[in-house]
Amino acid sequence: MLKKPLIIGNWKMNKTPEESDDFLQKVLDYEAEAKPNCEIAVSVPFICLSTCIDKSKSSPIKIGAQNCYFEENGAFTGEISASMLSRIGADFVILGHSERRRYFSETSEIINLKVRSAIKNGLDVVICVGESLSEKEKLIADEIILMQTKIALFGVDINSLSKVSIAYEPLWAIGSGDIEKIEKINEMCEKIHRVVDQIYNKGASATMKVLYGGSVNIKNLSKILSKANTDGVLIGSASLVSDEFLKIIEFASKHT
Repeated sequence: MLKKPLIIGNWKMNKTPEESDDFLQKVLDYEAEAKPNCEIAVSVPFICLSTCIDKSKSSPIKIGAQNCYFEENGAFTGEISASMLSRIGADFVILGHSERRRYFSETSEIINLKVRSAIKNGLDVVICVGESLSEKEKLIADEIILMQTKIALFGVDINSLSKVSIAYEPLWAIGSGDIEKIEKINEMCEKIHRVVDQIYNKGASATMKVLYGGSVNIKNLSKILSKANTDGVLIGSASLVSDEFLKIIEFASKHT
């Protein structure tokens, strides 16, 4: 790993503003004291954004949302636009998470519109790609992941790649307690880098990060981060408990 690792906690539909305040205070205290050698980011529910953004203003910790809509404004009840996130001070947004694709029927084309809107409004984006168990068993995982990557980046200027992270998350691994084989993780991250270079030009992918997500925890972290093609991790349930999240940050900082 050549880049400072990016450690992102994705809280999903968990925590109130009060709970997020307590959690973030512990992370801020640790960061101020330990000065970890990694980038720290937390993706929080919409109702926690203002609390977390205000609390982290004087720190390097990045605060992001878990979704946004691609229109700037209008009659879209229940949606939040990228421009709204930008105006309240969010740093980034996760887009295309498998749960959005699965439960809310988001297509790769819709995700691409969201990616372009988020970048246009100054947000960094974490684009999630990954195969289902059925696709894995049919030996078409590579094709699915590379297609999702290509569509997500359609119309994204090469100068915006530095604002992009792509998270490889096998759908079958999320919440299962099992991760993909380390060799396969490294291979897939390498293929994502390669296809981005094909879309733009050789070396273009060096400006972006490729992450792994799916049942990441302190026990498997060293194996994941030991591979040269993995620039960090997107963490789900292990990011909900502050002590566990801080152990992951500490480990990533000392072993990269």
